[in-house]
Amino acid sequence: MYAPVRARCAAMMSDSSLGGMRVRLSARYASDDELVADLLRVAMLLGTGPFTRKNYERLGQYNPSTIHRRLGGWAEAIKRAGLEGGRPDLGHDDTVWMTNIFEVWVARGKQPSYGHMRGSRFSPEGYASRYGSWGKALTKFQAWLDSGEGVVALPPTSEVREGHATGKTPSLRLRWEVLQRDGFTCVTCGRSPATEAGVVLHVDHHRAYSKGGETVIDNLRVLCDRCNLGKSDR
Repeated sequence: MYAPVRARCAAMMSDSSLGGMRVRLSARYASDDELVADLLRVAMLLGTGPFTRKNYERLGQYNPSTIHRRLGGWAEAIKRAGLEGGRPDLGHDDTVWMTNIFEVWVARGKQPSYGHMRGSRFSPEGYASRYGSWGKALTKFQAWLDSGEGVVALPPTSEVREGHATGKTPSLRLRWEVLQRDGFTCVTCGRSPATEAGVVLHVDHHRAYSKGGETVIDNLRVLCDRCNLGKSDR
C-alpha cells in the first residue's frame, strides 16, 4: 500500500525544481553562538566564494531572516562570525591573529576569555574555527610568544640613533615581557585596565632615550597614560 507513496516521493525528489529544498532547524532554542557557528560552517563550505545571504539560504541550517533578527542584521552577523568582505577571514598568517590577542590582552590587563574577543578584529568563533577551539588558540599564542617567531618585528623596531645600541621603540615581544613583569599595572599609581575600565598602559623608559637610556628591559617600565603624560608635562 506504500508503493504509490514511495513512487510519488521519488518523483518529487527527482524534480529539479525541488533541488533547493533542505531541512531548516528551529532557532528557537539555538544560542547566538550556534547561529554564528553555522555561518562559519557555510563559509568554510564556500571556500573563497562570495558569502552572501543567498548562499547561506542555500546551505545554512537556519532561516536567514532568523539570523538577521537575532544577531542585529546580516552585516552584524557577518562581523560576529569574523568574516571579512563576505569571505572567511582565515587567510591572514598567524602573526595577525596572535597580535590581535596581544592587543586585547593588554587592553584588558589580563588574559581574555572567549567572550572578550567580541568586538576585536577577529571573533572568538573565528579563532575556534581556525585553531580548533579558543583554548587551542591561547596555546598557540603562548607558543608564538615563546618562539619569538614574527614577534620581534612587530611593531617595526625604530632606527638606531647615533650613540645608541638599540632603537627607541620596543619590539612587541619586549613590550610583552615588561607588561608581564609589571603585572599589567602602572608602577607609579597602581592603575590597571583589569580593575579600571579605560586605563591605557604605556611602556616607558626609566632613563629617557633622548638622554642616553637604552630600550632594554631593565630600563623599561609600565606607566598608565595619565602618569606618562603627567611625567611629560613636568
